This record gives sequence, C-alpha cells and structure tokens, in this order.
Amino acid sequence: MESDKVRPLFEKEEEYARAAASSWIAHPAVPGALDAVRPNAVAVTALLLPHMADQIQCMRFCWRICGIGPVYPDGSEEPNPFDPGGPAPWPLTEREREQAGYIAAVFHLLVLTVAAELCDTGVPLDPEWGGDQAVLAVLLLLPALGYEIPWGGKIDEFAAMIQPPGISAFTRDGRSTSARDGRPDAMARNADRIRKHIRAENGGRKPFPRT
Repeated sequence: MESDKVRPLFEKEEEYARAAASSWIAHPAVPGALDAVRPNAVAVTALLLPHMADQIQCMRFCWRICGIGPVYPDGSEEPNPFDPGGPAPWPLTEREREQAGYIAAVFHLLVLTVAAELCDTGVPLDPEWGGDQAVLAVLLLLPALGYEIPWGGKIDEFAAMIQPPGISAFTRDGRSTSARDGRPDAMARNADRIRKHIRAENGGRKPFPRT
C-alpha cells in the first residue's frame, strides 16, 4: 500500500473516530455505569491484566475481543496479543493461553451488556459497532491499570490518547465496508477511497473504461 497516498485518508478516518468516541464518552451517564460494573470486569480479566503493562497492550486486548484487527497505511496490522507466532505476542503460560478465549468471551459479553444499557439510557453510542464496544472495554479496564479518566476534563484529548478504532471497517480483500450508525456522507466517501486502495493491494481489477 502506498502510504504517502493513503495516509491522509487514514488520518481523516482517525479524526472521525475521535469525534465519534468523544460524542458519547462525555455523556453524564457513562462514568456511573462503568463504575458499577468495573469490579466484575476486573475480576473476569484478572488472569490477563498483568500482561496489560500499558494503554497500548490494553487497547490490543480490547480491540481483539471486539473482533477488530486494524490495518495501517503501510499495510501492516495491529499485533494480536493472543497469537504466539505474531510480532508482539504476550508471554502467556500454557494455562493462561487455554483460558484466554473463555476470559475474552465473558468480558466481551459484559461489554455488550453495558453498551446496550447505556444506549437505552440515551447515550449516543452504537452498541453493535465493534469500535464503540472496544472503547467501552478500554474505559472499563484503564483505571485498574493506574490510568485516570478525565471525566470532567478534555475528553477529545483523552479520546486521542486511547486511539479509538475507525467508524468504518473493511474486509481484508477490500470488497466491502461496514459502518458505525450515523456515519455522514463525507465519512462514507473517505472510507470508500480507503477501501479502493485496500482492494487494489489485494488483486482488484482496474475500472472498466468508459464508453
């Protein structure tokens, strides 16, 4: 993938992602809802929390349990912490590796439940969108890792720090795109340009000539 051509498109998608995350993280119902379920979230993930040494490792875990594996402008992908043959695997013991899948599934179910409840109370997130789920998962675990969430501060800066996933997602071959609810037309056009680049890198044919 030609990073010099695609990078501005990815940067625009990142801007949209930060704006979308900021729009609901700042809702007054969010802090209390997360505080109420955080003890359960920490208990469920206790076996894996020691491997989340920083915000990046927490993000990788949360993205993966929500089914997100992002591609960067240079064509590389975010490392999968559960892949022992990957570029940045967690040093899991055999017992931890056996239980990791169960832990991820239970934690993801908790995230889905909280997302649905927040949506029902009027929080403008998309509870079925993996990106919003991943951000919610990060918000649940970060305080257990020593990070403070600035609920009364600059949420847009905090959203940039946690690097929310994009509001569009693409199949690996670039054939199709899915989107977060509420995505404006301008964002859809930007996403389709990214999709075309991904498709071109994965065997896409040139457009038919106009007659």
